[in-house]
This record gives sequence, structure tokens and C-alpha cells, in this order.
Amino acid sequence: MIKSNFDDVFNGLRNVRRVNDYTDSKTGKTFACYELTEKSAEEWNALASKQNRRSFKATFGRDASSDEEVQSWIQSLICGVRTNPYAGKVVKES
Repeated sequence: MIKSNFDDVFNGLRNVRRVNDYTDSKTGKTFACYELTEKSAEEWNALASKQNRRSFKATFGRDASSDEEVQSWIQSLICGVRTNPYAGKVVKES
């Protein structure tokens, strides 16, 4: 099998896995075949939820009382309005 730079590039990546080898019928050379693997929507959502809770705690200095509190805060950020935790005022972002 031919050792390529791709072997070095893909080694250690989390979202790439080696699936098999391909042999070219004309040249007889064998190449490694890789595929991209991707997290499911549920896995991405769980990671986002965990990060949102961390961000909430870093911003407000306390744990959120519920998932709804975190989601409400995230929605306010998405809509362009954020709560200033130090002044307690709502600030419209430009």
C-alpha cells in the first residue's frame, strides 16, 4: 500500500475514519479510503446545551435555575438583545 500525506493528515482527527483500502485495477496501487463521520443532531444539541449552561454561569456568576432560563437567555442573544448582568439593564445591540 502507498503511504500518502493523507495518512499523516487524517491521523488523530476525530471526524475522519479509515474505512478500507482501494486498489487501482490499472496500476495495482493500493490507497487508503477515509470517510467523514459527523455527530448526530442529538449529539450536537447536547454539546450546545452543555456549552450554553457554561456560558450562562460565566456571564451571570451562578448556575441557571432551569433549562428554560438558559434557553430564554440564548433566545435573547439570538434576537439581538442581551441582559447586562452587572447593570441589570436590557441593552439593545446595534
